[in-house]
Amino acid sequence: MDLLFLRDSAEPRRREVASWFLSSGIKPKVCVAFNSKLSLVAIMSQFKRPNILVSACTTELESLEAVEKYQPGLLICSDQLEEGDGFSLIVKAKKLAPTLRTCIVLNSIDSNIKQALQTKANAIVHEIDIGEPNSPLRQAFISICTGHFYLGPTAKRLAKTFDGITIPKRLEDILTNREQSVLDGIIEGKTNEQISIELELSYHTVSSYIKDIRRKAGVKSKTELVGLAMKQLVSRFN
Repeated sequence: MDLLFLRDSAEPRRREVASWFLSSGIKPKVCVAFNSKLSLVAIMSQFKRPNILVSACTTELESLEAVEKYQPGLLICSDQLEEGDGFSLIVKAKKLAPTLRTCIVLNSIDSNIKQALQTKANAIVHEIDIGEPNSPLRQAFISICTGHFYLGPTAKRLAKTFDGITIPKRLEDILTNREQSVLDGIIEGKTNEQISIELELSYHTVSSYIKDIRRKAGVKSKTELVGLAMKQLVSRFN
């Protein structure tokens, strides 16, 4: 496959990704870890804004030290590293930086998709998908920025061949119809009282629904839920 066409599309996509990242609320610090130095250089070239890229490593230990030191908002890594591996790196890194979001790039078709899912990474992409017309890396990054899980096309196809694997779902996929209606009201900026009148529910019932939605979304306050709801609204158009 001749990939020269990617050269012309890289810059506008880089600017778009930077815009999403800076407006996402994620701490604007990124750590990357790849086995291939060539891949590291390629990833590094996408972060031209000063001070965003805080480390670029090839081993698990170096990356963990960087995560502990810089407390980044995003970690991008490959499953294979010069020493250690990306699966272990993600699990350990999340303990060092609890708000960290992660993207793992699987090097080959033989990479362990089941192990990748078990890390609870926010996005999983196969290297062989890079350059495809649907831009899996772009989709992965936007999903991360909007608080959603992304599974690339090859990873999704391979995951279906395993029994007992649970693929994380988007928030809108795990809400009941009534919970989604309440969330839609929140997205529109309505108060609990306005939502209760519109849906013909008691104020107490609406409050209970919001509590259930917060639990499913993994957020602790209505303020966080509003932020997540707005991200969900944006993601519907991508």
